[in-house]
Amino acid sequence: MTPTAQKALENLYRLPGASVVHPIDTPAGTLRVEEGRIAGRILSLVLTHGHPDVVVVLVKVWAIVD
Repeated sequence: MTPTAQKALENLYRLPGASVVHPIDTPAGTLRVEEGRIAGRILSLVLTHGHPDVVVVLVKVWAIVD
């Protein structure tokens, strides 16, 4: 992923444990931001600024559902 894309991700979310480099890692708390819509924004940035061969999304539902 380009440095521009990484910077855009850093500006989008900054939480302890989050990573914007390979692999992109978002702690469960990140997915609670904007009622979960943040996940779509992260994915959009990845697909817009990068050309991934594979995208894997693992959601631990128990961690984000109250």
